[in-house]
Amino acid sequence: APKVPSNVTKVLDNVYLKVALILFIGYVASKDASLALILAIALLVTLQTANRQKLSKSTLDNLKPSENFEVDPMAVNGNDTIVNVQPILKPVAKPPVKVPTVQVKYYKIKSGDTLTEIAARNSTTVSKLCQLNGIKPNTPIQVGRSLRVK
Repeated sequence: APKVPSNVTKVLDNVYLKVALILFIGYVASKDASLALILAIALLVTLQTANRQKLSKSTLDNLKPSENFEVDPMAVNGNDTIVNVQPILKPVAKPPVKVPTVQVKYYKIKSGDTLTEIAARNSTTVSKLCQLNGIKPNTPIQVGRSLRVK
């Protein structure tokens, strides 16, 4: 893309100059329509190029030291156009996950024990004992076997 010199870009920012150029093109149109068309196209291309350069430069200035983007020195070509911008990926600190600790407790079955008595002594229910041990409420329990109660 063509590059407009920076001093011309600054001059083209002046609104009064733009109005004067348009009036001049209107005057030339009354004398020579084809020349006025050429001047109008040249003015539009110059203004568009200058505007693009200004946007590119301001974008580059905004990105230079940034916490979200890193501009590689090789990313800017001779026309001050950004050709390679890499986002900086920062790890997001997550709070540690608290895993509730479950105390596992076993009871060794004695002669005469029932699931109901064992559950009552350990502040739990028969259905919870069955769930913890993979048994049914009517499953006979054997003396000497360990039964998980928590």
